Amino acid sequence: MVIDVTAAFRIEGNVLEDVNGDSSLADAVGIGSVDVYLYQDTDAIAGISAGDSLVAATTTNGSGFYSFVGL
Repeated sequence: MVIDVTAAFRIEGNVLEDVNGDSSLADAVGIGSVDVYLYQDTDAIAGISAGDSLVAATTTNGSGFYSFVGL
């Protein structure tokens, strides 16, 4: 059996808006067309800094879902 490890790892999630501001995601709605960026922290400085490398970018779908695959 051969396992393609290049497709085995993924990061995915949703970009949501708390429409009534009550801090509960029970009534949240997904936000489409949001750009999501994945960086590798190459300089050990917290947050995004000049030494970090952009690994991938994607855009959420109409429901707010995004996925980075093949990591």
